[in-house]
Amino acid sequence: MTLLPPEEWILRAAGIGQVVLALASLAIPRELNWVAQTKLLRPLTRQVFWTYAGYIWFSNMSSGLLSTFLPGSLVDGSPLAVAVSGFIAIWWAARLAIQFTCFDRSDVPAGTRFAVAEAALVTLFVALTITYSWTALSGLTVLWSVSE
Repeated sequence: MTLLPPEEWILRAAGIGQVVLALASLAIPRELNWVAQTKLLRPLTRQVFWTYAGYIWFSNMSSGLLSTFLPGSLVDGSPLAVAVSGFIAIWWAARLAIQFTCFDRSDVPAGTRFAVAEAALVTLFVALTITYSWTALSGLTVLWSVSE
């Protein structure tokens, strides 16, 4: 059995973090009472909301599984590796920005459990943004050195 290079272990850890996040996020509809909240919406709006939630969940899970099981494919310096890593970096950077610029903080549930959960989420979002940005930039340097 050969050991993975450090960058692949980092990506594998990021992938596991995303899979755990996706699995834990299955509790969000119950915790935030989405069923009752979305009943207040028009049917089409409610359907679009649930569709978007599904797409986001699937994207998080897919990125996590890709990073967990194929980390070498994200660090091989190929154009596809750079594009996928760059996409995931932008995805998490955008999620981090949304956390602080778009969410109405006045409606956050009170209590230690929610404060700890938010701190863990923000920490994960920062770590994922850094990890995939580093992966994409490292891949770009490989591409640039090959083209010279």
